[in-house]
Formats: sequence, C-alpha cells, structure tokens
Amino acid sequence: MQIEFSARENSAMISPQGRMDFTMRQTFQNAMHTVLRHDASKSIKVNLAGVHDIDGSGLALLLMLHERAAAAGKLTALVGLSERTRKMIEIAGLGKLYAVA
Repeated sequence: MQIEFSARENSAMISPQGRMDFTMRQTFQNAMHTVLRHDASKSIKVNLAGVHDIDGSGLALLLMLHERAAAAGKLTALVGLSERTRKMIEIAGLGKLYAVA
C-alpha cells in the first residue's frame, strides 16, 4: 500500500492506492498526522480513485481521520470514489460525516 500526500494553499490531499485495510494502518496514520500538522490546510480530501477495495479497517481509518480533522477544525471530503467504494461508505454511514464528491 502506498499513499501520496499533497498540499495546496488551503487544502491537503491523501491519496491511498490499492487495498485499504488493516495492513496499511500505519502508513495511513503517518499520512494523516502529516496532513493534520499542515497548519495552512483548512480542509482535507481523501482521493480514493486508486483504492480498489476497502474493508472495515479501512473504513475505521477514514472515521479516525474525520474525527481528528474535526477536532482540529478542518473540513473533510472524499473524492474519486468507485461505485463499490461509494456503497461501502454509504453502508458505513461515513457519507453523513464526509462531503462526498
């Protein structure tokens, strides 16, 4: 699992690739901490276009990111969702927490 990180003036983006599951927990958490420390970012986007599968552990990571971002006063959004990933997000109720584009 690889995760790309980018930051612009007011937003940061995390772009995981492959399967989002427990095995990528530490890598995702490292990216999450980097994004949360980026003071100029008022919003955090998670680009899931490169994610071909997500399980309960991956959904838990997204929930953790949302909670920590909200505590830091940052907005969160999910972008680039496949139909399968979108369904998983909806079933888990994360669509109520994240802006989904």
